[in-house]
Amino acid sequence: MLDSLRCALAFLTRLPVGEANFDGRDVGRSTAYFPVVGALLALLELAVLALALPRLGAMAAAVLACAAMARLTGAFHLDAIADMADGFGGGLTRERVLEIMRDHVIGAYGAVTLILALGLRAAALAGLASAGLGILGAWLIAASAWSRCASAWMGWALPYARASGQHGQKRLGAAVTDHVGRREVIVATSLAAALSLAAFACSLDAWALPLALTLGVSLVTVAAMARLCLRRIGGVTGDTLGATTQAVELAVLTLGLALT
Repeated sequence: MLDSLRCALAFLTRLPVGEANFDGRDVGRSTAYFPVVGALLALLELAVLALALPRLGAMAAAVLACAAMARLTGAFHLDAIADMADGFGGGLTRERVLEIMRDHVIGAYGAVTLILALGLRAAALAGLASAGLGILGAWLIAASAWSRCASAWMGWALPYARASGQHGQKRLGAAVTDHVGRREVIVATSLAAALSLAAFACSLDAWALPLALTLGVSLVTVAAMARLCLRRIGGVTGDTLGATTQAVELAVLTLGLALT
């Protein structure tokens, strides 16, 4: 378990974990603990918000928190959502979509999507901050946990979209699709639910409805992304997995803002 947690930290963050020599099987199995890494990142981001809020105000603090998250993760999922937007927006055929997503240059679709995603995230954090750090922290932990759990769901449900000979993204996408099984999905879902329950129970008087709604919104978002990926490219890639993470996180944060 500790090795899997270290692998998850090494894969999802830029936090030091010591010497890391993990293969695709290790990465796939570590998805079970992705929600724990998500919760850890949420706590670190909450610390940034707590320090910045009294001095800078809600919006500036939220922007700094988004910058801190990008640094902690190496902008891992932000790059993914931009690549997916460029590919799905500019590609008319499956082959062209996959080709565009492999290109490191960000086009108009990717740039606009990235700006809107970061803007929505910062606005949601700023809005939740007005309700108090406890409520903000609860929704941030829930969003981070369920969004990382989404990788296990997607990897278990869909095949890898690229041909086996294309190794450019193979390690990122196929490591999940090839090695995620029922165990990883069950553990990841259970951990995400437990972390969300603990966060809501500590901060909200009524936690049952928010817990149920976060699960529902996460499942609906993943289902929509899975359907889109299956229809357009016949499966998932590392970029679409990362973009799904961002989509779920934004959906849960927006839900929290709507309920607050």
